[in-house]
Amino acid sequence: MADVGYVAAFGGGVVSFLSPCVLPIVPAYLSIITGVDVAEIEHGGRRQLTRIGRDTSLFIAGFSAVLGSVLAVAATEARATQGGLLLAAYSAGLGVPFLAAGLAFGRLAGAFGWVKCHLTAVTVAAAGCLAFFGVLLTLNRLTWVTSQLQAAFGHIGLHRFVFLG
Repeated sequence: MADVGYVAAFGGGVVSFLSPCVLPIVPAYLSIITGVDVAEIEHGGRRQLTRIGRDTSLFIAGFSAVLGSVLAVAATEARATQGGLLLAAYSAGLGVPFLAAGLAFGRLAGAFGWVKCHLTAVTVAAAGCLAFFGVLLTLNRLTWVTSQLQAAFGHIGLHRFVFLG
């Protein structure tokens, strides 16, 4: 965990947002969280944007606090501070796209429609990635992949992003 940077943790949150478990249900979440109908969100004005921004931010804060608390308790005491900061970065990576999607929902309706139309392909691709990482974890080869990615980042001049935490 010490080798995971804050940018990587934030990126993990963004990937979680883009996963087939979250992305297809973002419109429904936004509607439930804000109490604003999806059609109103799509064609909403400044008043709806203010409400969406406020309510989505409160949801993100609450979700982050709960997730952070549960996982921080599970973390070892010696690394609880670093673990908490990484969890905060992950939560921000998951929360920022939620907030952005809420504020730009009308403009993103086409993207959500694309995901809905291609949900089977997105799900198969995500399942393949999960299976691949499951095999890596089972074979205890995830550290090898991590070191290869770190080396690749170094070769393309992005080594400073590997250890930002």
